[in-house]
Amino acid sequence: MANKNKLIVALGFGVGGALWGLEAYRGTVGSDEVFTNPFSYILGSVALAICGGIALAYIKSLTLLPSRLSYPKRGGAREGVKIIGLGLIGWVVAFALPAVWAYELFLFGSVFTPFLVGILVIPAETMGLNGVINPILNPSFMVGNFWLEFLITGVIIGLIYALVMKTKILKAVLYSAGGFALASLLGPILGNLIGNIFGSLFISYISTFTIIGVVFGFFLGAGVFSRGKIEVT
Repeated sequence: MANKNKLIVALGFGVGGALWGLEAYRGTVGSDEVFTNPFSYILGSVALAICGGIALAYIKSLTLLPSRLSYPKRGGAREGVKIIGLGLIGWVVAFALPAVWAYELFLFGSVFTPFLVGILVIPAETMGLNGVINPILNPSFMVGNFWLEFLITGVIIGLIYALVMKTKILKAVLYSAGGFALASLLGPILGNLIGNIFGSLFISYISTFTIIGVVFGFFLGAGVFSRGKIEVT
């Protein structure tokens, strides 16, 4: 049951991530900007909050069912609205707040990005994929270089969902932050590979942010669930 819950959350945030990627593609491709921040596309926060929130609310509703033949207890719908509503506020804040230091976080993160993805360079060169293993999307969308901003955003979101889902705060925050930071590096690397296969920049963007959403959702699910269950009060 625990793994099923994680997959449901991963799917929900994956859909939200795909919508975030669509918005990023529309805003970035054709632009002459040389410094594009993924979090500048604030509609991505709305998509993640709604799609991911629906997944979390669905799982939470299952814990309000005394049996398979029973209707949800009163308050199930209210719990769902609270998860999505507070999640939306949390995501908007988590997108906006770290953006205040976006340039500094970008510069500091860029110093360590080559070391974080460097382990993949040798296998990539061996497979003839040199230049494809890259945390940057064309034309100049440096997703992986913002891993510190993803980390901070993950801390904020993990805290919000831990409070809303009434689960262990430290575990949720660590899993959320670590998962989002890891996703920011894996997403563009795998997105570039997939886009290269199909020869499509559009697919690269959608794949990148879908993967980011899926990886984050899986880690968040692992963080907010304790022994496969959510505490209900």
